[in-house]
Amino acid sequence: MTIARPDRLVPDPAQKGAFRAFLRIPAFGNRVLRVVYYEEPDSCRVITVFFDRGARRKGLAT
Repeated sequence: MTIARPDRLVPDPAQKGAFRAFLRIPAFGNRVLRVVYYEEPDSCRVITVFFDRGARRKGLAT
């Protein structure tokens, strides 16, 4: 869900070719889930998934 329909999608500055997808999760108190992944021809390769404490402060999720 986070990769398919993120609130915000940005290139990952630390990893060339990777993307950061952000999505608020209401069931977890509107915390922001960050997924870092690479797009591949037939799928996505997920690198990390975690709740990003600073995403709301930085305006990365609406």
